[in-house]
Amino acid sequence: MSTDPKKPTQKFVAIIGAGISGIIQGSEVHRQKVCRRPEEEMVIFEKASGFGGVWHVNTYPGAACDIVSHIYSVSWFPKHDWSRRYSPQDEIRRYYNTIAHHYSLEKSTQFRTFVKSAHWSDSDLLWHICAVRDDIEYFYTSSILISCIGQLNRPKRAPIPGASLFTGPQFHTADWDHSIDLTSKRVAVIGTGPSAGQVVPSIAPIVKELHVFQRSPPHILPRDDYIFSPLVKNLFRYVPGAQWLHHLYLYYDQEMGPYRSVHYGTKEHIGAAQASQDHMERQIPPERQDLRDKFTPDYPFGCKRPLFLDNYYPTFLRSNVHLHTMPPIEISETAVQGKEVDIIIWATGFQTQDLLGHVDVRGHGGVRLKEQWGDTAQAYLGTTVHGFPNLFFVYGAGTGLLWGSLTFMFETQALWNVKMMKAVYAAGRKGIRVGYAVREEREEEYNQQVQEKFEQLALGSSKCTSFYKNSKGMVTTNFPWRLADYWWRLLWIKWGEYEKWEKTIPMPV
Repeated sequence: MSTDPKKPTQKFVAIIGAGISGIIQGSEVHRQKVCRRPEEEMVIFEKASGFGGVWHVNTYPGAACDIVSHIYSVSWFPKHDWSRRYSPQDEIRRYYNTIAHHYSLEKSTQFRTFVKSAHWSDSDLLWHICAVRDDIEYFYTSSILISCIGQLNRPKRAPIPGASLFTGPQFHTADWDHSIDLTSKRVAVIGTGPSAGQVVPSIAPIVKELHVFQRSPPHILPRDDYIFSPLVKNLFRYVPGAQWLHHLYLYYDQEMGPYRSVHYGTKEHIGAAQASQDHMERQIPPERQDLRDKFTPDYPFGCKRPLFLDNYYPTFLRSNVHLHTMPPIEISETAVQGKEVDIIIWATGFQTQDLLGHVDVRGHGGVRLKEQWGDTAQAYLGTTVHGFPNLFFVYGAGTGLLWGSLTFMFETQALWNVKMMKAVYAAGRKGIRVGYAVREEREEEYNQQVQEKFEQLALGSSKCTSFYKNSKGMVTTNFPWRLADYWWRLLWIKWGEYEKWEKTIPMPV
């Protein structure tokens, strides 16, 4: 590592982030033999102390996946012995750590290191990167820069007046403070999204009073979770094709139905909304009509991510749990909205609309990515942005999902990036340095098609307000078609859609 900006450490590919997407991308560099010496020619920057991304950081009580285990795993690294249908946080973290170490990614990874800036140079066609660890700046160059930061890496707190005045402990679910004992404490949970849905039932039995502040209720469906028996695990391990067939079934089951359920007017959309209502009414008795009313969403099903929980509604039947449907507008030294509490837990999600906003990324001509995007982050197929040569993404803008598994998207994007990397590497072996970025008109055309498709989905409804939308009401985070459509679009590279930079300068490989 070099601390001299005039003599940076040279790499072929630099990856930002060592969560699931970064692990998959880094592993594919090895698996697909992108370069001759991947352990030396690749660097991965990770701000945390270990692999796993959200599954390394989010250690709050009850943390678990809401995607079925066998399709949340990687197709080329199957796990036969998942403990249950929906895996807990630490099991997922350990699984992806196993993959990372299998491909020796630790030899290429700089932990506790965050990328401060990444500037493309039109003179040498390289990315010039400044990374910081322990307050020391280190400098690198790379031919390829891949963002695997994703959309759920920076916690967000609601801007409630008085939050800084509160004298007790307060923390976000993504920064859970395990040194704080919640036993017999009065606790406020602000937010009722996915993390709150898991935290609230987990801590309710031990706290003295639990005040949950809800802005809008989620749609909740049965979780149907269960432990896998030794027989099932052995079936997947020893019977040829058993797990592959199960994977295919889950792919269909977890995509086709959910995909249709977010389309306005379909029988699946109407049925999903009714199933959510039925689930709530089964778990909350008629005599608690007050709770039923508070938990009935006033927005279409599919506008926000539905939750899969069996223990959330029953938690609010406890005498020590209180639901407040007016969003908190004031926090004092000892209370939230006038309710005396000892601890505040922020379950308010992430800064999904500020993708890569904390990194000073500059492309062709010194254009800043943050300025080009504003609050409308968009890319071509979520992988490449016009004017930013050799900057590629995994879990970039417009690649989130409300159906299926993100792991499939990560694998598909990583393989597309591999194709681009191989083209750049092959040119370098011939003494030609090249850069590729999608043409602006193709990026605009594609994203116009995306927004037109979202008009058919509940997610794009004018009645829908969610973190998927920017200030203009555009959905910038998600992909609106089926997973097979995405796979097909990234199956091969249409080189005519890309602008090319080229110079006869030997590659640093």
